[in-house]
Parts: sequence; structure tokens; C-alpha cells
Amino acid sequence: MIRKFCVMLALILVSGTVLAQGQMVVGTLGTQTLDFTEYFEQQDGTFDGIRVTEEWPLYGGEYHNFQVREKMYLGASFEIGEGTAEFCVEAGCVEEDLNTWTVTGSIGRYAGSVLPFISISASTIEIDQDEAAAEILDLNTIADRGNVEWDVDLGMWMGSPDRKFRITLDRLLSDNDVHRTVSLGTFFSVMNEYVGGIEFSYPISTESGEESVRLAFSFGMSF
Repeated sequence: MIRKFCVMLALILVSGTVLAQGQMVVGTLGTQTLDFTEYFEQQDGTFDGIRVTEEWPLYGGEYHNFQVREKMYLGASFEIGEGTAEFCVEAGCVEEDLNTWTVTGSIGRYAGSVLPFISISASTIEIDQDEAAAEILDLNTIADRGNVEWDVDLGMWMGSPDRKFRITLDRLLSDNDVHRTVSLGTFFSVMNEYVGGIEFSYPISTESGEESVRLAFSFGMSF
């Protein structure tokens, strides 16, 4: 399913770039942290919590075409990362490696001076754990990890050709508050042909006691 999604996205992007103007390609380097608590029922019927903290550096790339045809916008991005997941209870903490990736496709249309868009993403976070340890305590199951998750983002581009701003409501279909964030980003011209950018995100809900922080820097070119 992931392979078909990527192939379809590539075909759409290629077919729309014949007469395209206002394109941008950037590479991304950043970091992301998730901090939340998972509760489980013990044998005596009471509930206890495991504190989960996940951190990873992220690497990726983005492609944006702001003038495909008749005010249409198309975008695509990917991210990969390798980091750590720490599980803590009163007795102590256990730390394991994790791997993550995300593929996203976006489409939008200008409405006056702003550009609303919708994005569809596929992503996964998987905790590296040997089979013997997983039989005793499966950390992927505890943290609800290992499965491919599809989600939807809603956003808007603003600004001029030399400086663009983006605001996005991320992971709106997720059941976990730590995933639903608001992201603010800007891309600006550097020496005409080149582009720099920065993005920051934080949870939409401030009452859950869970936290998700993302900071990313980008550099690329426009053409």
C-alpha cells in the first residue's frame, strides 16, 4: 500500500510540472521529542502508568510546486529518523532504540492571497527489541508502536514569492493527544536561487499533560 501511494504521488507531481513555476526543493534536518504516559491494568485491578519519552533526530526532504496549473498546489515530503525510547516506572527506566519514517503528499488551491491545503501522511515508529525481551514485555504494544498510521493535516500557505509562511494542524485523526500539533514554518529567499527555512510545532491540547516538540531547519533551492 505504501509503495502504491508513493508511485501515485510521483506520477501526479511529474505530470504537473511541465508548465510549472514557483517550485521549491529543500532538505530538512531537525529533532522531535514525544513525552506521554500509557496506563495499564495490573493483576489486582488497579491502574498504573508507564512514562514514555521518545527522541530522535530527523532527516528528510520537501518538494513544493505552487503553480502547477490554474492556481493548484502540490507538495510532497519524507522524513526518517533513528533515536531512543525510554520507559520509566517507579522501579527505574529502560531505554531502547527506535526507527521512524513519514511520507506525506499535499494538494491545495489558491483562495485569493492565501493557499489552503490538505495533506495525507503515512508514518510509523518502531522500537527495536529482541524477540526474547518482547515475549516478556512488548514495548511496541505498550507505546502503541510498530503499525503504519494514516493521517490528515490541514494547513495554509501565506506570503510572497520571496518569503512564505505556513501554518498546519497536524495528525487530526490521531487518538493520541501528543500527536495532534500546530506547526508554524517560514521559508525565505537566500541569494535569489536558494531557500532557507525553519519550522516549530507544539501540541494543540495543553491539558493532557503530554508533550510533543519539533524543531526543524531546511535549506534548498527554488526554480
